[in-house]
Formats: sequence, structure tokens, C-alpha cells
Amino acid sequence: MALVRGPVFTTYAKGKIEINRLKAHLLGKGGLSSLPLFVVVDDTDFACASFSNFLWVTFLRSNPSHDIYGVDEKTRFKHWGCKEPLIIDARIKPFHAGVLERDPKVQARVGEMGKKGGPLFGII
Repeated sequence: MALVRGPVFTTYAKGKIEINRLKAHLLGKGGLSSLPLFVVVDDTDFACASFSNFLWVTFLRSNPSHDIYGVDEKTRFKHWGCKEPLIIDARIKPFHAGVLERDPKVQARVGEMGKKGGPLFGII
């Protein structure tokens, strides 16, 4: 698997051009069977910091009907296929909700509730 930082996503029309540029580049490369998945992201550091982050970014920022591409992709008898690698465009789209930010005050209040005698003791 490879994580690739892409330019900021603006529209699906422009996104398709950007992904097609990546596909054309990869088509000329050999030996990609060891990298069967490319995920295009906004922040590679965040996406590769943990497996949870990778899953979050890859599968909650992509729509299978719009954001899945493949090198030399084809449809045969209503079945889609491609040569490796499969490419998932997991960049933040303009219509996505904003990135969640931790609120230190809320975090401190929850921490207090998790102390012995608090309603969340033993849960967090």
C-alpha cells in the first residue's frame, strides 16, 4: 500500500484529471504488484500515524461510486476491474464536514467524570 499526498480536491471533474495523471504515470511503471493499493490523501503524516487514522481517512473520505480508480480500468459484462494498483481518492471533499478538533475544556470535564466516584469511572 502507498499513501500519496494529492492537491486539494476542488471538483470531481478536476479530481478525475488529477487521478488520471497518476494512473498514466503508474501505467508506465513495472513491478507494482507489491503495491496493490494507492490512497490519495490530504495529509500523509496523519493517515499513516496509526491504522485507525488510515481506516478513517480511506473509508470515510471516499465514495466507492465516485472515488475508486484503477490502472487500465475496464468494465466487462457489467464487472469493473483494473490492473494493480487500485487507487482510492480519499481527499477531503468540499461538502464534507469539518475536521473534528479536541476541545480542552470538554476533554478535562470528561476526564473528571472518569475519576473514581464519577459517572464514567471504569469506562474511560
